[in-house]
Amino acid sequence: TITVTEGSTAFGTTSADDILLTWASGTPTGVTWLFSSSQTMGGGVTTTTPTFTPNGSSTTITFTVTTSNSTPAGTYPFTLQFTDNNGGGGPWTSSGLDLTVDGGVPTISYIGSPFTYYAGQTISSLTPTVTNSPTSYSISPALPAGLSFSTSTGVISGTPTASSSATTYTITATNASGSGNTTVNIAVLSPTIGYAGSPYTYLTGVTISSLTPIVTGSPSSYSIGTALPAGLSFNTSTGIISGTPTTTSAATNYAITANYLAGVTASTTINIKVNLGPPNISYTPATMSYPSGTAIGTWSPVNIGGAAASWSVSPGLPAGLSLNASTGDITGTPTTLSSATTYTVTATNVAGSGSTSITITILPAPPVTSYTQSSNTYTVGNAIRSWAPVNTGGAAT
Repeated sequence: TITVTEGSTAFGTTSADDILLTWASGTPTGVTWLFSSSQTMGGGVTTTTPTFTPNGSSTTITFTVTTSNSTPAGTYPFTLQFTDNNGGGGPWTSSGLDLTVDGGVPTISYIGSPFTYYAGQTISSLTPTVTNSPTSYSISPALPAGLSFSTSTGVISGTPTASSSATTYTITATNASGSGNTTVNIAVLSPTIGYAGSPYTYLTGVTISSLTPIVTGSPSSYSIGTALPAGLSFNTSTGIISGTPTTTSAATNYAITANYLAGVTASTTINIKVNLGPPNISYTPATMSYPSGTAIGTWSPVNIGGAAASWSVSPGLPAGLSLNASTGDITGTPTTLSSATTYTVTATNVAGSGSTSITITILPAPPVTSYTQSSNTYTVGNAIRSWAPVNTGGAAT
């Protein structure tokens, strides 16, 4: 609203004086106005060319501008020109008049509320959707520990450090025209970790099905309080337990911790017991060929299962070879030929038995020849006496 007072005895009182409203860049969208006075107004008080009749000494003109929601924010220069039609002179033109339109009261919203987070887990920043260019933001009550609120952007970010029950927060966006607000609901839960199936019972020599933790959020690492039974391993990056136990172990509790950001942790306890498993045996290589009459090197088994109490073989080994019933070692000197034959070796303990197959071939012994006289001298033209070799090995073919 602008008030203009004209005061002069030079104004006549019989003719209407003129007013001219000029918008520098054309009439702004959605803008209306009204000229009013205690004196007689004419010529259309809502147009750009109203008139008024002064009272001869002074006249007060009030110019009121009204914007609407369709009026774009901006600055709109204008002038008011007054012309005395009663011999008083003019026209007189104003200068430096502007209509400044702010963007209107802000609106603000956040997509996705209610929000549920886990302590120790960095959240995806929450950026508000706004209109009419807020210049500042505020929130009430204060956010959960570890989360921050930007008073210049309205962005919520951070890593919550403690649990917090579901709470409604009022966020206000403000500009020169006023304030608008919205609410969001945020809950922060304590992280959790667990393993399905505890307690676990395993057997020596039997590879376990990997144990994968069930967690909330994304731990940065894992730790375990007590070393696992021999042969089992714990992955500090994933929390996975895997492997093949090699020794028996009494039922034991193991405390496992998931480590999150900002020092937040979650823990659980599992119980593992390892019983003696049946033998799990093999011979490497599984196929051997030996010459008859020559002592073989000890052929020993590998047992990755439970310790064997006894060993047996079926059918019986080739003549001259034997299986040690306590160790499973095969030793001896084969005395007869034998074509490739498969033998089943079985190792047994109180938990059961394990078997493997081996193949043995006994070949003829290689010839071992010599001449009883290492050199002879002969005369040209005279027949020599037969010089026969001596073979102390296998028959030559």
